[in-house]
Amino acid sequence: MKLFVIVLTGLLPLFVTSCTHSPFSPESAIDSQQLAFHCPKNTTPNDIQILGSRQNQGRAIILFKMFCYGQNLQDVNETYVVIGHSVLSWSELQWRLKGSGSESRKLQYWSAESGCVEIRGANVLMEGDFQSTPIVYGRIFSPNVKLVEAVLKDGRIFQDKGTNNFFAIFLPKQTFLHEIRVLGHDNQILDCYRSPSSSN
Repeated sequence: MKLFVIVLTGLLPLFVTSCTHSPFSPESAIDSQQLAFHCPKNTTPNDIQILGSRQNQGRAIILFKMFCYGQNLQDVNETYVVIGHSVLSWSELQWRLKGSGSESRKLQYWSAESGCVEIRGANVLMEGDFQSTPIVYGRIFSPNVKLVEAVLKDGRIFQDKGTNNFFAIFLPKQTFLHEIRVLGHDNQILDCYRSPSSSN
């Protein structure tokens, strides 16, 4: 699995399953043809689903899921599930794609979500900036989760309760992540992920 942010054939229809979005929403910048390159070689994308999106001060991240099919639509060995993200920035009255990443697995090896949360990370370089901005994001699978915290090495804490089981924490530039904590409704720590660069 890629935690930190990665030739099409056939005539399958390509579409994004979501409601109509405002022209100023990050979702409006998603181009299904651009997402197609996330599919493994010799497969065709179909049924692109927007799993969640968040924006903060001119930055945005969108999580998507799609299926990629081989020539035999019934063969699970030729069918892949792709989970990916797109990072965008607001510039000149429109959202611009700044980067993306994904992971793919064969459908036969794809398992249902488990545990409390799925945590991923990405970076976005804003227009005119020379320092990238980190984003911690993911999906919440358990109703026992109250919020997710990102704790920096300097002690500052950033939180997100999530919306529609999707959370995203936009961190300041030039910061060092110490750990990520998952809190329950009684503020008990359900899970904790320590950064490899943290010594204590």
